[in-house]
Amino acid sequence: MTARAMAQRGVTLIELLTVIAVIGTLMAIAVPSMRTWSIQHQRSAAASELFALINQARSMAVSTSTQAQITVVTVAGPPGGSVSVQIGAPINWTRTINLGGGSYNAVGITAAAPAGPYTITPRGTVQPNAFTLTIRDRNNQQATVATGLLGDVTVTIQ
Repeated sequence: MTARAMAQRGVTLIELLTVIAVIGTLMAIAVPSMRTWSIQHQRSAAASELFALINQARSMAVSTSTQAQITVVTVAGPPGGSVSVQIGAPINWTRTINLGGGSYNAVGITAAAPAGPYTITPRGTVQPNAFTLTIRDRNNQQATVATGLLGDVTVTIQ
């Protein structure tokens, strides 16, 4: 190998700057998309978790012949709010999902009238009325978790 061939093995400054510019452009495109995806994921995950919680409460109320009490703390806009489910004796079970912090720092919850509290009876029905919980994210996109009078639960993610 000649001395001239050995000298041409390095990277020029122009090549290095070109690679840095390409990486910078890709990052400028990717970061906002990742942030939007993260917020959408939080909204979907919160709706799925609320769906599971309400279904579990209904199932436990029916199987134990004990009422389940659902309390919703709403907020005017995201983030924030919580949903708590409590089943009394002999089960003594409580579970709360907090929005506006931790895993759900970009979403908040509102409830359609009546604002609750709601009761799931031992027969699986909802009293005093069916209810709809709306989960909104910081981009004002929403997902809804709704119950019917007979306790059926549905989720709509937009």
